[in-house]
Amino acid sequence: MTERQGIPWSLHFPPEVQTEIVGTLQGDYYQDPDVMLDTQLAAREMIRERYGLDAVHLSCAAPSYVGAAALGGELVFPEDDQPMIANQGEIITDPAQLERIEVPDPATCPAMARWVAMYRAMRARLPEDEFLGLSSGQQGPVTAAVLLSGSRFFVWVLEQPEAALQLLGLTTAMAIRYRRYANEVMGVTPRDVGLADDFAGTIAPRMWPTFVLPFWDLIYAVLGSGRRYLHSELLRFGHLRYLEDLGIAQYDPGTDQYLTVKGTLQETDVPFTWNLFGSRDMMQGTPESIQVQYRQAVADGAPMMTAELCRGTPEANVRAYLEVARELG
Repeated sequence: MTERQGIPWSLHFPPEVQTEIVGTLQGDYYQDPDVMLDTQLAAREMIRERYGLDAVHLSCAAPSYVGAAALGGELVFPEDDQPMIANQGEIITDPAQLERIEVPDPATCPAMARWVAMYRAMRARLPEDEFLGLSSGQQGPVTAAVLLSGSRFFVWVLEQPEAALQLLGLTTAMAIRYRRYANEVMGVTPRDVGLADDFAGTIAPRMWPTFVLPFWDLIYAVLGSGRRYLHSELLRFGHLRYLEDLGIAQYDPGTDQYLTVKGTLQETDVPFTWNLFGSRDMMQGTPESIQVQYRQAVADGAPMMTAELCRGTPEANVRAYLEVARELG
């Protein structure tokens, strides 16, 4: 059987891998604008030379915990790991707190101000025609709710739905206001909108019309009028029927353990990327297993292929991925 050809593909090098390639500590990367920019510039050139890829897009890479930090989370910076929230899940522990909480102004909020200051320091070092991104540091509404309240949120969904909806309203308002502010700082007005909300898949499909779809739709509608992109890693087949109703133009399941290529194609006509898992496949696999998995996904009908690397991925595995991706791309 002739293999399918012309399959679009990509390979992603996140900050933890860029710092590994360059030899930078992640704690320094996330706290020093010069270290962040120097690391990205060096990684961009090294990846171009080593793999022939333009895979590093300059950005003030604020972690997706800025929203939680703005509402009382303690953002900590390990010496050589990703930033994290020390009191994750313990920030909003009682629905009564929601009556007193308002969305902090991103222009004056210290949790956002540090990243805007880093962005401006990085921006000052670059030519005017070199684009520099600025992350708004927000998760999708459901994931943000879990960061703030932990497993209590799921209890509220079942036992105190008004509280769950109020919390989702707060996290949705945070996502909109902080994304708008980041766009304002960058001086851009994007039409297309991307949304990442991994924990949405932990809410049953029958409950999505109440607890997920209205909040996603509001974010998409307010922030842009173009194409809608979605990344969500815990969806089951029953969730996929909502993607077309929501107007999703492209869906990325990431490392979703519950889906298959063939099953996804049966459930939705929305184009999607199929991922080789960063740890299980790319780091722990072999050059042979990577190419077998890639070819099988393409044979099963995957519209697009991708992978996001993690630290410790063998060089031979990266080159095996690139070899088969270029062959079938």
